[in-house]
Order: sequence, then structure tokens, then C-alpha cells
Amino acid sequence: MAPSSVGRSSADRIRLVWPPGVAALRSGPSRRTRLVGLPAVADLAGIVDLFCRLRLRECWPEMRTLLDDGARLESIAAQGVAGPDHTIEAMRFAVAGEMFAVDEYELELLGADEAVFVRARVRYPRSAERVCAANWLVTGRDELIWRARIVASSDEAELILEREGSGLGL
Repeated sequence: MAPSSVGRSSADRIRLVWPPGVAALRSGPSRRTRLVGLPAVADLAGIVDLFCRLRLRECWPEMRTLLDDGARLESIAAQGVAGPDHTIEAMRFAVAGEMFAVDEYELELLGADEAVFVRARVRYPRSAERVCAANWLVTGRDELIWRARIVASSDEAELILEREGSGLGL
């Protein structure tokens, strides 16, 4: 089955446009923003989009609420597959240490809308502003993110989804 575009670009994420129903409070002069409440999101693409928006704003506790307790997530920060708490802590540590930053992303639905392919731009400030692309295949369970696997392309993502199902072989 051919992937269908979700129709979300990362341009609005750079301008800090909040999802409907999310109240934002500025905390001091820093660029960090804390969320008071999260909107109800029923579809996987919306959940992944909200997770990515929260990631851009470094809202670690709010991100954790979008992950299933049994989640298995492959990430650059954790340098492999980890559970939800370790993954969030590794992301927080990587940002605090200025090891890398994710600053753009776009989403694409795959497999009859049962999975989301995420394309992101990753900057490595300590490596002379090196920039690269990173891709993840994400699936959900019970309206939460359940699995995330790093993939090379949307074609590879579709093959993994077809071969391994929503567990992604993790």
C-alpha cells in the first residue's frame, strides 16, 4: 500500500504554534515552555505529532505521558532500544549536553494509517554544525506510542511494518 501524506509540515513547529486545547505558560526569560494540559488526540498521527511538538519544546514529563508503559523505542539519544523512562531521560540529557538537536520534522501515514513515518532534521552543534536526516517508524497501542524504530527510508519502514507488524520486531 502506498503511503499517504498526513499534510503536516514542520514550518508551523518553528513558529511555536500550539495544538488546539493546549495552554502554554512562559517560565522566565528562557525559551523553554511548560504545558498545563494536553489535548485529547485519538489518532496515531496526532499523538506522534504532539510528541514531536513537545520534543521541540523540551517538555519531557508531558512527552512521557504519550508513551505506553511497555513501549520499546529506538532512539539516537539512548543509542539503542530502551523503555519509555530511559528514552525520555536520554533525550533530556542529550539536549542538556548540546550533543544534538532535532529542529524540524514531518509525518507520513503508512500501512492503512496504522503506523507513522517520521522524517527529522538533526543538528550536531559540536561537529561544526553537522546536519543529517533521521527517520523513525512509529506504531501505537491504546492511544499511546508503543514502538519506534530507526529506519533508512519509508520503503524500509513499509517492509518492516509488513514483515514484523506493529511490534516492529522490537
